Amino acid sequence: MYNKKLKTLSSLEFISTGQNVILAGNPGTGKTHLAIGLGIKACLKGYKVLFTTVPILINQLKESRSEKNLRLLKIGLRNMIWL
Repeated sequence: MYNKKLKTLSSLEFISTGQNVILAGNPGTGKTHLAIGLGIKACLKGYKVLFTTVPILINQLKESRSEKNLRLLKIGLRNMIWL
Protein backbone atom coordinates (compact mmCIF):
# COMPACT_ATOMS: atom_id res chain seq x y z
CA MET A 1 0.00 0.00 0.00
CA TYR A 2 2.73 2.48 0.95
CA ASN A 3 4.85 1.51 -2.06
CA LYS A 4 1.95 2.36 -4.37
CA LYS A 5 1.44 5.74 -2.70
CA LEU A 6 5.17 6.49 -2.80
CA LYS A 7 5.33 5.56 -6.49
CA THR A 8 2.37 7.84 -7.21
CA LEU A 9 3.93 10.75 -5.31
CA SER A 10 7.36 10.26 -6.87
CA SER A 11 5.84 10.53 -10.35
CA LEU A 12 5.04 14.18 -9.49
CA GLU A 13 1.77 13.80 -11.37
CA PHE A 14 0.02 15.61 -8.51
CA ILE A 15 1.76 18.80 -9.65
CA SER A 16 0.53 18.72 -13.25
CA THR A 17 -3.00 17.78 -12.16
CA GLY A 18 -3.11 20.56 -9.54
CA GLN A 19 -3.70 18.23 -6.61
CA ASN A 20 -2.72 19.02 -3.04
CA VAL A 21 -0.68 16.63 -0.94
CA ILE A 22 -0.81 16.78 2.84
CA LEU A 23 1.71 14.75 4.79
CA ALA A 24 0.32 14.08 8.25
CA GLY A 25 1.39 11.74 10.99
CA ASN A 26 3.32 11.28 14.18
CA PRO A 27 6.76 12.82 14.69
CA GLY A 28 9.62 10.76 13.32
CA THR A 29 7.67 9.00 10.58
CA GLY A 30 9.54 10.57 7.64
CA LYS A 31 7.18 13.31 6.50
CA THR A 32 9.90 15.96 6.24
CA HIS A 33 12.28 13.53 4.59
CA LEU A 34 9.66 12.64 1.98
CA ALA A 35 8.76 16.30 1.39
CA ILE A 36 12.40 17.24 0.87
CA GLY A 37 12.89 14.36 -1.57
CA LEU A 38 9.81 15.36 -3.56
CA GLY A 39 10.94 18.99 -3.53
CA ILE A 40 14.38 18.12 -4.86
CA LYS A 41 12.87 15.96 -7.59
CA ALA A 42 10.46 18.77 -8.54
CA CYS A 43 13.36 21.26 -8.67
CA LEU A 44 15.29 18.94 -10.95
CA LYS A 45 12.24 18.86 -13.25
CA GLY A 46 12.23 22.68 -13.39
CA TYR A 47 9.49 23.48 -10.86
CA LYS A 48 9.83 26.25 -8.30
CA VAL A 49 9.48 24.83 -4.80
CA LEU A 50 8.77 26.43 -1.44
CA PHE A 51 9.46 24.37 1.67
CA THR A 52 7.82 25.84 4.72
CA THR A 53 5.72 25.00 7.73
CA VAL A 54 2.15 26.09 8.37
CA PRO A 55 3.10 28.33 11.34
CA ILE A 56 5.75 30.13 9.26
CA LEU A 57 3.34 30.59 6.36
CA ILE A 58 0.63 31.97 8.65
CA ASN A 59 3.11 34.45 10.15
CA GLN A 60 4.17 35.59 6.67
CA LEU A 61 0.55 36.10 5.67
CA LYS A 62 -0.23 38.10 8.83
CA GLU A 63 2.87 40.27 8.41
CA SER A 64 2.11 40.91 4.74
CA ARG A 65 -1.46 41.85 5.56
CA SER A 66 -0.38 44.29 8.24
CA GLU A 67 2.22 45.82 5.91
CA LYS A 68 -0.42 46.04 3.15
CA ASN A 69 1.55 43.93 0.68
CA LEU A 70 -0.45 40.70 0.93
CA ARG A 71 -1.21 40.85 -2.80
CA LEU A 72 2.51 40.79 -3.61
CA LEU A 73 3.03 37.76 -1.37
CA LYS A 74 0.12 35.94 -3.02
CA ILE A 75 1.54 36.65 -6.48
CA GLY A 76 4.95 35.39 -5.41
CA LEU A 77 3.55 32.18 -3.95
CA ARG A 78 1.03 31.41 -6.70
CA ASN A 79 3.36 29.54 -9.06
CA MET A 80 5.29 27.52 -6.51
CA ILE A 81 4.96 23.94 -5.44
CA TRP A 82 4.46 24.06 -1.67
CA LEU A 83 6.13 21.44 0.46
